[in-house]
Amino acid sequence: MSAADMNRLGIEAEVAFRFEHKVIPRERPYNEYEIEAAITALPAIETLDTRQVDFEAVPVLDKATDFLSNGSFVAGTQIREWRALDPEDIRIRVAVKREGDV
Repeated sequence: MSAADMNRLGIEAEVAFRFEHKVIPRERPYNEYEIEAAITALPAIETLDTRQVDFEAVPVLDKATDFLSNGSFVAGTQIREWRALDPEDIRIRVAVKREGDV
């Protein structure tokens, strides 16, 4: 992916959650422990882009319907012991390699 191909470039570092197995609809709500057992966490990077040529000029509703500016999503390796992590202590570092960088 080249930044030159993007109308609006942004990067978000995130902790993503993915369901590892189906959570089937049922009458009683799932509790916190049942949901935690069904998901795993992973580091992720989302690139922000838009299909709008002049993003600042389009109405807010058009911006919202533009996949909320999602360009792409890169998932890292799952963190098996994510429940032991304190969300307040998670630090994410993003480094961007630019053309000409070694």
